[in-house]
Amino acid sequence: MDKSSYSFKNLESLYSNFMAPTFEIVIGNNVIDSTKIPISELTVEIDSGVSAGGCQFSFALQYNYETSTFASDIVKKIKVGDILSVKAGYIRMKEIFYGLVDSVTLAYQKEEKPTVEVTGIDAKAYLRSFRPQIYFNKKKANDIIKNILSQCISAGYAKKVTMGTLKPFESEIIVDKLDYAAFITEMAKLYGFQFFIVNGEIIFDDVYSDATSLITLELGTSLLEFTKICSLSNQVGAVNVYSTNPGTGKPISGKASKLTLPGSGKSAVETAKNFKSSYIDINNAFVKNESECNKLAQSILNERSMKYVTGTGSCIGLPELIPGRYITVEGLDDSCENKYFISKVTHRYTGGYGGYKTDFEIEGAKN
Repeated sequence: MDKSSYSFKNLESLYSNFMAPTFEIVIGNNVIDSTKIPISELTVEIDSGVSAGGCQFSFALQYNYETSTFASDIVKKIKVGDILSVKAGYIRMKEIFYGLVDSVTLAYQKEEKPTVEVTGIDAKAYLRSFRPQIYFNKKKANDIIKNILSQCISAGYAKKVTMGTLKPFESEIIVDKLDYAAFITEMAKLYGFQFFIVNGEIIFDDVYSDATSLITLELGTSLLEFTKICSLSNQVGAVNVYSTNPGTGKPISGKASKLTLPGSGKSAVETAKNFKSSYIDINNAFVKNESECNKLAQSILNERSMKYVTGTGSCIGLPELIPGRYITVEGLDDSCENKYFISKVTHRYTGGYGGYKTDFEIEGAKN
């Protein structure tokens, strides 16, 4: 995942004041250049949550109704399951999506050019096609997860796997009644990690902890819109986790009541002090000792707390904007100027010179 920090002014200079948005789509070995085959619409969604990333684009082609043939043979070359890459920019381009073709639609209309619509999805779709029943005895979680994710690379639907250090749990790992994507998602929750895909890189890591800002956007210049919501929904003062020690048969427990997340400001509990006494109890047979109970409780508390602050923003099309990083917003009042975690990014192109915009969703544990 890109760990760089960018200046909006430098990007403005790099992209020649963001004039003339340009796109390149590669399907298999075939290139669709937007300067030669104009793209009508394009949407790319990248989510750091449980959803898979995806894209959708459409273009119109010259068609001879007398001979029933297209002027270009590109339609014949687009196949479901092909590797799909999308680049965006302004003369200079940067990859914003990597995955596979999910569907291809041809739409014909009288006296109109036929349109071709293609949808793509990232490697999570490939992982969802596996639903095994496996009992991993004495195998390390790190090896299990890496071997599963590496299958996406072997198939060509991902380019790289980035994994954080996994502190081992004592339990054996069982994959049952879950597809691989759902299983990896559940494992991420146990370890306090996030599991998502950016431009062909599968990330299974704690991305909340690195609060380095990707870019600073200012309302009225680089930031077009911004909305912030603070809500106590699902917020709690503590998380208690209960289980049973398999060796002794005695009950064990763990607790988390303080956040271990970066950021300035006050948490939900610090703002609404009466919530400090609220808590949730969770029974989980996977954890086998008090240390593991505490670790899981902390993971759950952090994850819930990150939904205290949510919001949306919009800026001119920026290929550099990705989820899993933090963004700084300025030009607002003191209660809104802050650093926020980017949970989702949507690149949209609707045609024309000003038709490329990037929307983003944010979240945070402190206000």
